[in-house]
Amino acid sequence: MRSRASIAGHPLHPAAVAIPIGAFTIVLLADLAALAGGDAGAVRWGPTASFALGVGIVGALLAAGLGFIDYFKVTFSNAGFRLARLHMMFNLVAVGLMALSFWLRWSDPDGWCVPGFVASTVGFAILGASGYLGGEMVFKHKIGVVENADPEATELGKKDAR
Repeated sequence: MRSRASIAGHPLHPAAVAIPIGAFTIVLLADLAALAGGDAGAVRWGPTASFALGVGIVGALLAAGLGFIDYFKVTFSNAGFRLARLHMMFNLVAVGLMALSFWLRWSDPDGWCVPGFVASTVGFAILGASGYLGGEMVFKHKIGVVENADPEATELGKKDAR
């Protein structure tokens, strides 16, 4: 079940998701600072959140493209495929909420608004759930894992399974 979107056998999707995860974390932190600071906080931290939101959305689209390659080209177990589909749907909803948040902020004269904050915060929570599913896909269903590449690790895995 080796990743099809890879360089020298290293899957690119797990590496690419660091960009949107980091950017969306900055959005949440900047939003919390803006919320805590009132009007002055929104003026100070709103642009930071909006810029990070834009970077996160672009990064998420890159990661999604790499994820789609694997989704359509990797052979999955039935359970792994169900998780992959759910992972993809969660990510699409999360990025949709982030895009809505970006639009709401862009439309607001101050560049920061509570509805945009709510949309991105809910999107961030969904992203966390999706990340958990991504971990389940790798660690339990071995999606993107090259089985038996390391004989010693294979033997250790068999011992741990007992």
